Formats: sequence, C-alpha cells, structure tokens
Amino acid sequence: MGAGQPTQSAAPKNGQHLDSLGIFSTEPTPLRELVAPGRITLINLRGVPPDEQDIAVAQLSAKLFDARKRGRIPPLMYMIEEVHNFCPQQGSAVSQTVLKTIASEGRKFGLGLCVVTQRPARVDKNVLSQCNTQIILKVTNPNDLKALIASVEGLNYRMTDEIQRLPVGVALVSGGALNLPVLVEIRPRETKHGGRPIEVVRPDAKPGPAGEMPKPDSLEKRRDIPLPDSKEGDGDWYSTLMGAYEDLIRKADDERDTPLPPPDPGEIDNGFRPGDLTMEDIEQDVKKRSKK
Repeated sequence: MGAGQPTQSAAPKNGQHLDSLGIFSTEPTPLRELVAPGRITLINLRGVPPDEQDIAVAQLSAKLFDARKRGRIPPLMYMIEEVHNFCPQQGSAVSQTVLKTIASEGRKFGLGLCVVTQRPARVDKNVLSQCNTQIILKVTNPNDLKALIASVEGLNYRMTDEIQRLPVGVALVSGGALNLPVLVEIRPRETKHGGRPIEVVRPDAKPGPAGEMPKPDSLEKRRDIPLPDSKEGDGDWYSTLMGAYEDLIRKADDERDTPLPPPDPGEIDNGFRPGDLTMEDIEQDVKKRSKK
C-alpha cells in the first residue's frame, strides 16, 4: 500500500489544480448549442496559458467526437488554429491523442478536421498525412518546405521555389479531386481581421503630403519634412545629417584620388634589383612568346 499512497494523494491534487484553472463549469454550454446547422462557433482562447489551452482543446475534441459517433450532434467541420501547439511533431500534448484519432477516423463519423498552422514542420506528420486537401500560402522556412513535400501528394522539390514566391492572397491548392496542384487567388476577407497587428502610430494621426516622411523624434510632436533626396532642409537634424553624408563622400573621393606611394627599393626581394632588366631583355622575351 505504501507504493500506492502517492498515486492516491496525487489524484485529488490534480483535480484541485484543474478546478482552479476556471475552465470547467458545473453548467457547461450544451454541445447542441455549439454545433447546429448553419452556425459557426468560435472558441476564443486568447490570453489563456498554453497548458490550459491544451486541456480545453482535449476536452472539447473528445466530447465532440463522442457526441458525433452517438449521433447527438449534426455533422460538422472542426477547425483548429495553431495546431502545432496541440499536435506537435516533437514533444507531447494532452490533446494530441484525440486529435490524431479524429484525423484518422473522424471523417467516417461525419466529423471533418481542418488544421491551420504557419509551421507545418512542427505538426505531427501523421496528422498532416491524413489531410486530403491542402491550401498552401507563402512558405519560406526550409524545414517547413521539406515537411510539405513529404506530406502533400503531388508536390515535389521543383515547386518549392513557387511556394516561396507566392504573393499575398495567392495559394497553392492540392488534393481532393485535383490531379495536379493549382494556383488560386483568395478574395479579401469580409469579416473583421482578428489577427491584425497592433497599431504603432495613433489611428488619429494624420499622414503628411505625398512624398514626405515624418520626423523620427516624437509621435506626439511629429511634423512632416522633405525626404533625404530633397535639397530643402529645416536647419536642424536634417542639415546635420546631409552635412555628415557629404563629408563621407568627400573623404572617399580624396582617398580614391590620392596616388599610392612608390615602393621602397630596399623592400623588393623578387630575384632582381631595379635596373637589372633592360629593353633588350624585354624584346627578346616578346620574340620568344610570339614564336610559341
């Protein structure tokens, strides 16, 4: 019994830890409210610690899979963003086992899986290989390119250059009913962009006239000045900058125009001394070379 005591005491502690996370409720939202025909449900985990996200995804995935097998909810497409955090190629995650099961068996029960990631090399290769259709946007990381080639049927190493040069809004689609990968143009989104970067400049800041740039000293007291290629200056930092630039150019020109000093005869040690070579020697050497 002594060996079993730590295990018995660990279970209540784990339960207390899970309860302290605050992600479980005695009155959870019914799955029928989350999954309904014509409805899109977004589970926002922004700001939640990674370990808590992992537990939440594992719990939700298991419940959806079980409910779909029992016919308690209608068929659905289950989409997971940043899937490399929940189904990693290296390491482990609580949600990894159930997601691998859904990837391999979910379709026959009417549970589709769509995984989204910017790092395909970090996603479990078994999950990637189960994806029938791939929508590939621009990828430049060599490891990610290798992972795509290894897991996507129809892609080869000659296409890696094309994938690296894809412009914004253009994707390479492979799989499904396509015999060969095709390029498609994705239309601009109509919904709010939740992943947009934060604004560095205040939204109420007014841009200057065309062809001008802000003075990089303070956003609170910003004013517009000419670009560096303009001949106008405002008498302070702009003039100092252009003056320093002209000094550098002038110095480089002076160094380029200054001739190199003649070598010291005493330092020459190549088998002869100055004056040993005569014009007669040079003419004879030219004749020998012309005969060859």
